[in-house]
Amino acid sequence: MATVTYAPGLSRVAPGGDPNIEPLLQDYVAPYQVLRAVNATKGTNTVAFTMPFRCRVSAFWSRADSNSTGSTVQLLNGDDAITDDLAGWGGADKGVVRAATIDNTYAVVAKDGTLNVTFTENSSDDNTGEAYVLVQALP
Repeated sequence: MATVTYAPGLSRVAPGGDPNIEPLLQDYVAPYQVLRAVNATKGTNTVAFTMPFRCRVSAFWSRADSNSTGSTVQLLNGDDAITDDLAGWGGADKGVVRAATIDNTYAVVAKDGTLNVTFTENSSDDNTGEAYVLVQALP
């Protein structure tokens, strides 16, 4: 099963965690966040991020921990594709693949909307790897 790892700052917490400052910054959200999705098992897996703020997807890329030449990864806003399929979602071990396209129609995600990272593995692959999403917080 795929696992979710939240980047620092995804929750609405003050930088540094100073208890004297936190009440002043309860609604603080860093302008850019990096989300990390980990694919740890064989097969098709979806990692879902419920966004606690409205945001725009600025970039999407993946890195393989093993050969993944027959596999794909894609970023979706709910069920709507934001990116093309990243074929061989890293290619050879330690390879990096970036999305060639980002569909502006679906790149803005509503507050409490869901970003889905879908890993699809070739049946002959047994891959592990990660995908990253760079989002910009919007008012």
